[in-house]
Amino acid sequence: MSAQLPPETVRIFADTSVLLPRGVRGRIVSLARQYTPIAEVPGVQFYWSPWVIGELYRNLTEICLQRGWSHDQIHSSANRMMELLTTYLRVSEVAPPYADIPGLQDRDDVPVWWAAAHCRADYLLTDDTTHSPKSAPQVSERGACRPPATPSPSSLALRWKIV
Repeated sequence: MSAQLPPETVRIFADTSVLLPRGVRGRIVSLARQYTPIAEVPGVQFYWSPWVIGELYRNLTEICLQRGWSHDQIHSSANRMMELLTTYLRVSEVAPPYADIPGLQDRDDVPVWWAAAHCRADYLLTDDTTHSPKSAPQVSERGACRPPATPSPSSLALRWKIV
């Protein structure tokens, strides 16, 4: 995977809620595999963050324990999942402290929004919109939030829905 993406590449930040179900996780990997941008050819680039990785691992471990899986089964399954996802999802890493985002009611979602801003995501892929703002604010890198304007490739316009 090249370090520089072609300018027309669509950047999608994946929230934990869409990576938790195995079927959706598989579709994201399939799309990433099929549309991975290469050289001068734009495509789709998926991102996640250490925050999302931690939430995903914690939630999947709880699910596996509830299903009675052994430590070895959980360990093996988690390693396979991480190997697959880290092949196709780039990491967007933003360290705290995180500035608040107006209208975002769930404080646990703030690191997700900042990570999406950091990678200049065109979309935030999530199925948890219960605490999201009515309209997505634009977020300047480590700066203030402002009301959405007409999006351009260099601005962040998060759309809180699964596409």
